[in-house]
Amino acid sequence: MAVKNNFQLYTRHDSDQELQLNGTKPINYSELDYYNSMGYAIYMTVNRMKNQIRDKNNIYHLDYFYVDVDKRPKIETLQIIAMSIPPSRVVETKNGFHIYYKIKGNMIEELGYGKAICVYEDIIQNSLIPYFKADKSVYDAARILRAWPYYHCKDINNPFKVDMICEEQVSYTYQEICDSFGRYTPQFRIEDILEIEREVKEIAKGDTIWDKAKELNNIVALKKISGSEYVNRDTFSFKKNSDGTQQIFVNNKITGCWINKDGTIGSKDKGGPYWTNWVKWYHPNSWTPVLKAIHEFFPELK
Repeated sequence: MAVKNNFQLYTRHDSDQELQLNGTKPINYSELDYYNSMGYAIYMTVNRMKNQIRDKNNIYHLDYFYVDVDKRPKIETLQIIAMSIPPSRVVETKNGFHIYYKIKGNMIEELGYGKAICVYEDIIQNSLIPYFKADKSVYDAARILRAWPYYHCKDINNPFKVDMICEEQVSYTYQEICDSFGRYTPQFRIEDILEIEREVKEIAKGDTIWDKAKELNNIVALKKISGSEYVNRDTFSFKKNSDGTQQIFVNNKITGCWINKDGTIGSKDKGGPYWTNWVKWYHPNSWTPVLKAIHEFFPELK
């Protein structure tokens, strides 16, 4: 098996639109072959994380720089790879390649958490992506990419096996990557660093305010924050389904989200399983607004 135990795994159906409504969900190693045989894609985190919540604040080690090259002929990408420093691994996908560069040392210990995340994402955005003409939207530290050797099943009649085509025992410091790909000084805003550091400190409290917030009734919490600035003034309402769940309506329009029988939120787009994740959906780059919402609407949790 190509994936290793310190990286998190996820799955999502490749072709069935109804099953895709369930979103991307975490799985364990014993389930990989089963899900892939049923037409589900298999994904793996690029960097090691504390748990299966896909958020950069859960990363505890930055392992690889990466790019997703999927919009140019494969032969051109291979030629560019051949002219650059050797990547640590190249994974062939149906439409292109995922190119990985293993990071030497521990960026988080060296730079501090906030600065390390900012430098990491800056290097991918402003060094690697322009060099390889890679997907500009794929650069975040909490990214998941297709795992190998599993099948890409969007075309059920012609599945494509995602596989690692080369691997080198090489690693690079972040400065070596900058030097090799034309960006000598990573650029970042001190405000971004400080915000990440604040979020990490709050989330590190773990069993205090965050766990207490997750214990709240999700319907009660959503009704309380309905119409607030933290959810772009959207209003929320609920309607019982025949199967015992409750459908969530936003601004009186039906959504693909629901309240499960156990009270958690079912969502196809990272809007659950708790009301805090729902608020986070409105603020994809920061947990700070969620924390402010907790303090404002549920001051008793402090």
